[in-house]
Amino acid sequence: MNSSTDTVSVAVHDGQRVRALMEAQAARAHAEVLTPLVQQCLATAGVAMADLTELVVGVGPGAFTGLRVGIVSARTMASVLQVPCRGVVSMDAVAYAHDAPGEVAVVMDARRGEVFWAQYRDGLRIKGPAVGAPEEVAAQIGDGAVILGDAAERYPTIFPTIQSAQPDAGQLAAFAQDVHHRSALVEPVPLYLRAPDAAEPRARTGI
Repeated sequence: MNSSTDTVSVAVHDGQRVRALMEAQAARAHAEVLTPLVQQCLATAGVAMADLTELVVGVGPGAFTGLRVGIVSARTMASVLQVPCRGVVSMDAVAYAHDAPGEVAVVMDARRGEVFWAQYRDGLRIKGPAVGAPEEVAAQIGDGAVILGDAAERYPTIFPTIQSAQPDAGQLAAFAQDVHHRSALVEPVPLYLRAPDAAEPRARTGI
């Protein structure tokens, strides 16, 4: 499952192919959307929850609330089923799905005037994941790389050649099933690259 963006997605992979993929726009309602989506995806694939042998979840980078919802849900399900839970850096899955030689960069809108990014060469991550100002990220990527992501919607003049792409659960599952990428799987914990938007309330002072 993936909840690192405003689009929540769930997929069932049988080890050879994606049997079912379901997506829904969540905005700030990831918790409300995820459980029904899991049920719909399992029903579409003709699979029972007890048939699952492994859970894979996107660890981000992405929105704080969305990541927490997806990762906690995946870890809880894995614990109940007594199966492994693996994490995938969401941008790794986007680059993997592109499946092209040479250099690829994945650039996603991070809000607050920044973008998340990572760069790959022949399928292997060579930079990032990191967060930075769009102009600085474009300079670090340089010329010649194929750029994937959603940052063009916010910064069309800085990333004019970007190809629209977002991580989804089908990409995550395919990445995790590829024996060449098993070593890139990570612990299912959120990948936070900056402090949260919300701040601790300050203690009141007065006379």
